[in-house]
Amino acid sequence: MRIIFIKNIKKLIKELKNNRKGILKQFYKYFLVAGLGTIINLGLLYVLVEFGGLHKILSSAIAIEIAIINNFFFNHFWTFKNNKKKKSFVLRGLQFNLASLGTIAINM
Repeated sequence: MRIIFIKNIKKLIKELKNNRKGILKQFYKYFLVAGLGTIINLGLLYVLVEFGGLHKILSSAIAIEIAIINNFFFNHFWTFKNNKKKKSFVLRGLQFNLASLGTIAINM
């Protein structure tokens, strides 16, 4: 396991050296998508609580899920569009969603 990790780090460093502009562009796109997800999450939470009359916890769950789906789509079709994809779109979406929800659960 450790050897694979070290090989992956070496590969990443080599890719960074060879493709600095591409990686940097992808990095900026990733953070733009994350920022957009945050805006969607907070904006939708506000709208659902203040204007929709929904409970804060339900509103939060809805807003988080929509932000996660938004982030997945933007990252898939824009940020990482040139990456080779071995798994199906639906499977990657489910994995992304579960990982994101797992992170939220850990932070709560």
